[in-house]
Amino acid sequence: MSKTIIPLIVVTISNAIGFTISYFFLSIVQEINIEAYGSSICEFSGTILGFLIASLTIALGINGNHINKFKKYGYFKALILFYLIMFIELILTFFSGIMCFINPIITNTLYISIALTISSLICVFLAFIQIINLSIKK
Repeated sequence: MSKTIIPLIVVTISNAIGFTISYFFLSIVQEINIEAYGSSICEFSGTILGFLIASLTIALGINGNHINKFKKYGYFKALILFYLIMFIELILTFFSGIMCFINPIITNTLYISIALTISSLICVFLAFIQIINLSIKK
């Protein structure tokens, strides 16, 4: 199994969870202010993009036994690929929030934006755990 498949599997699972939760969330919610939600999504994704860039800087600056093993065995490319996918997903989340402004009547826009937000939260949580594990010195 290639090491670059691991981040693809993680992102696919988080997207599946996000779309499943958003499907059930839309069936529960009857009325929602889509413009306010779109604004919140844009703010969320912009803020998390900033944190993502900061955590990528931290990941590149860590020197230790764990990160050297990551680089030696080729998992560092998978880490960078994971961050790249998260970056693209957060940009898509940002534009789905903008689409809530443009088409506030269409529920598909809301469905996609909720799904991308949930999957982005899962990926950011996993990246946070990954950075903590890499920075622990044993």
